[in-house]
This record gives sequence, structure tokens and C-alpha cells, in this order.
Amino acid sequence: MRTLVKKVFIVEDKFAIKGKGIVITGVPEGHSLKVYEGDEIYIKQKLSKDIRTTVLKLELFRNCWSPHKPRNLGLLIPKQIGIENVELKSVVFIDV
Repeated sequence: MRTLVKKVFIVEDKFAIKGKGIVITGVPEGHSLKVYEGDEIYIKQKLSKDIRTTVLKLELFRNCWSPHKPRNLGLLIPKQIGIENVELKSVVFIDV
């Protein structure tokens, strides 16, 4: 059986929350794509090893600085991955 994979977003920013994990943010690709806590995501990188991990928390928020990108999605991933191991411009995918 073949699993379908959908693009969630391109990583535009990343930051660590002490004691919690790493947040990666980007502009979601579509209005109908659903991401939930506990979902497994795949981060495809250009220079480093690709990462498969789990979404711990998520938040959809409004980007008030850019009218062309009105909403962003932030995904909290485990701190064990290490912020230095996630490249900006990586592509995040989810199995559907």
C-alpha cells in the first residue's frame, strides 16, 4: 500500500523554547491540509540528513507584518533533534 505525502510548508524560521523543544514556522501550503498533535512529519533538507519526527504542539497564527502571507503555522518538535540540525528552507511533509 502506497502512502500519500503532502507538503505542509517550507521552514522560514526556527527557534528553541527552553525545556520544551524546537519550533519551526512557515506558511501552510493549503487551506484543507490538516496537521494535528502527534502526527509524524518528515523534514526534507538540502544539505543535512532528512528528519522524521512527531508534532508535539502546533499553532496557527496571523502574520501581521506581511499582508501577502496572512497566516503562519508553528510546529513544536522534540528538543532532542537540536535546533542546529534543522535547516532553513527545508520542506516539511506529512503522510495523509
